[in-house]
Parts: sequence; structure tokens; C-alpha cells
Amino acid sequence: MNEFWETFKTVLVCLIPIYAFWHLLTVYFKTRNGAQPLSPVGALLVGNPEVKMWLEQNLTGERIADIKAIRQQWGLDLTLAVEVLDAYFLQKTN
Repeated sequence: MNEFWETFKTVLVCLIPIYAFWHLLTVYFKTRNGAQPLSPVGALLVGNPEVKMWLEQNLTGERIADIKAIRQQWGLDLTLAVEVLDAYFLQKTN
């Protein structure tokens, strides 16, 4: 019985640093990939006061309708329209 507890303590002492290292790695990669910077086009458009005013007046709160409206207004492709919408909401929350 004493041998069992010695083995158990040895395994536990080995597993705790491995778990701690694994946890640090997951936290590091989650924080590294979490916050993406604004795209240059999104930041440029949202930084323009006229564009910001248009977005405030014409966004409905429905993501798909808002993306369509942004694409129609400025003739942007889908990716840029999504970036502009995301940049606007990110700037609005900050």
C-alpha cells in the first residue's frame, strides 16, 4: 500500500508541471489569435466622418442587410464590406 502512494505522488508531481505548461500554451495561443487589428481599408473608411455618419444613419442591426448596404453604397467586395462593418462596430465599442 505504501508503494502505491509513492507511485501516485511521483506521477502527480510529474503531471502538474506538464498540465501547467499545457495551460500556458493554450492561453498564449488564444490571446495571440484573439485580437486582430483593423484592416487598412476598414480603418480608413470608418475614420472618415462622412462614412461614419452614413453608417450611423443607415445600419439596421441585421448583419447581412448591413453588409449588402455597405457593398451597394461604396461598391466594395464582400470581404471589404465585412471589414468595414467590423471596424465600425469595433470603433463604436471602444
